[in-house]
Amino acid sequence: MNRSIKMDRRYTLGDYKYITLEDEVTDIPQDLAFSSDFVSSVRFLQLLSFEIAYRKYIQLVAKYPHSMDIEKAVAALEQLRDEEISKLRIVLNGQPQDDGEPQ
Repeated sequence: MNRSIKMDRRYTLGDYKYITLEDEVTDIPQDLAFSSDFVSSVRFLQLLSFEIAYRKYIQLVAKYPHSMDIEKAVAALEQLRDEEISKLRIVLNGQPQDDGEPQ
C-alpha cells in the first residue's frame, strides 16, 4: 500500500490576513514511508519549499503593489506565469535541466 506525506504552513501577512501553502507527496512505497530518514528529508524539503515560495510571494507583492496600475500588474504577472509554464514544458519534454545554479 502506497503512502503520502502532506504538510501545510500558514504565514501571517498582517491585518488578519494569511497565506497557507500546502504540499503533498503521494504514491510513496510503504518501505520508504516507514524510513525515518526518508520522511525527515521529504518534510525538510517541503518546509524549505514553503519558505522559498513565501519569500518569492513577498517579493512579488513588493514589486507589483496593489497601488500599481492593474493592467500593467496583470500583464507582468501573466508574463511571469508564461515563463514558468515554459520552464515546466522543458522539464516535462525531457530536455536538459540546469545544474541548480540560481538564475
